[in-house]
Amino acid sequence: MSTKNLEFNKVLLNITLVVMFTFPKLNLNFAGIPLYIIDFLLILNWLVVDRKNQKSLDKIIFTIFFSSIFFIFISELFAFLTLNYSIEPFYSLIRTLLTYSLLILLFRRIQSEQEFYRAFIWVVRFSLVTVLLVVLSSIPQTRDFITKNVFELSFLDPAKGFLDKWDKADIDEVLRGRSLIGVSIITGYYLVFVYVLNMIVTKINRNSLSKITQKIFQYIIIIGVLFTNSRGPILTLILVILVDFLYLNSFRKISSIVISSVIIIGITFVFDLSDLELYFNRVIDGSEKLIDGNEGFGESENERLLAYIEPFEVIGRNLFLIFFGLGISERNIIDFQGRNLSDHAVFASAIYSYGLVFAMLFISLLGYLIFKIINSSSIYRPNQVQFFVVIFIWQLLGHAIISETRGMNILMITIFIISADFFKTKSNIL
Repeated sequence: MSTKNLEFNKVLLNITLVVMFTFPKLNLNFAGIPLYIIDFLLILNWLVVDRKNQKSLDKIIFTIFFSSIFFIFISELFAFLTLNYSIEPFYSLIRTLLTYSLLILLFRRIQSEQEFYRAFIWVVRFSLVTVLLVVLSSIPQTRDFITKNVFELSFLDPAKGFLDKWDKADIDEVLRGRSLIGVSIITGYYLVFVYVLNMIVTKINRNSLSKITQKIFQYIIIIGVLFTNSRGPILTLILVILVDFLYLNSFRKISSIVISSVIIIGITFVFDLSDLELYFNRVIDGSEKLIDGNEGFGESENERLLAYIEPFEVIGRNLFLIFFGLGISERNIIDFQGRNLSDHAVFASAIYSYGLVFAMLFISLLGYLIFKIINSSSIYRPNQVQFFVVIFIWQLLGHAIISETRGMNILMITIFIISADFFKTKSNIL
């Protein structure tokens, strides 16, 4: 492949990853059907990929990967046959398969630490856009401006429900910040994931100026996660930072804590947050309910608990769910005891969408990733642990990792980082 073509391929991959992590819902509307730009970019990447790079997947991951695709296919086919031949199951199937193909594409396109750095450094840099939108959409002083000039643009596919909530919000109320990635919880997990990405690219690049810049990005991303006011991402960020502290020397631990504290105090004074009715009360109150027990649970907490109980009762009444589900778009048509099913966890959502066998395959994948991390001697092992923490907490408390292409992207990249050969040993670093 010529040098010119190689450069084009690198730029194309950079653009694809930036769109994936910053503008994943960017779309063109065709006859009422949203055609997502990220899907076209993935297809284009496959059209120009170097066919000589035939890097294969780990045998166990290969087996889990393609077995999962089989159950996805038969579930969406079942949905197609039982829903008056609706096109939606095939639409979901095509988007899911394209997202799953990202794992193989990364193995073909990124085969060294340097290539990983060049591919993902722009993802870290563009996280500034996401953090800016999260903060501006959260505080009342700028919420109206951002609504009219960003989130009301149809080609960015805003969440209409969130806009309605903005309209009803008190003028001095700080809401759960969102971005062009999606609602607060998905945005929050994305930012925590980018926080760890930032640590890897900093570790790869030894340039001292670059390390200072990346450190600044690290604290900016923390600000973004805090302004999502979402318990899951905030909890995950705390765990990710704790993992980092376990591998740092005492001086760096103390300095990191001091700098983080100064930044948080600074934000409070700059935005005068002490005078606002902080939405952080939701985080505190919800956490207290979890400690108090079932009697104190709200709807959100109850649904997350039921997501691990209901599936077994539903399977008893619908035995076909052992082998296949109703597809990702129609999983909620199963009604249990007069209400919609709770699927606020990957376990429940996987069963209703693709069947119990698929859910077991997903659990097997998590177990195998833990095995690979335990047996790793890489200098990137702390970061691999952190990436795993992100997807593990996310799948416990939400379903986006298998129900949304945005969540699947994070899963595929995590599998790649934990499995890639160049992350297993200490090799050439920039």
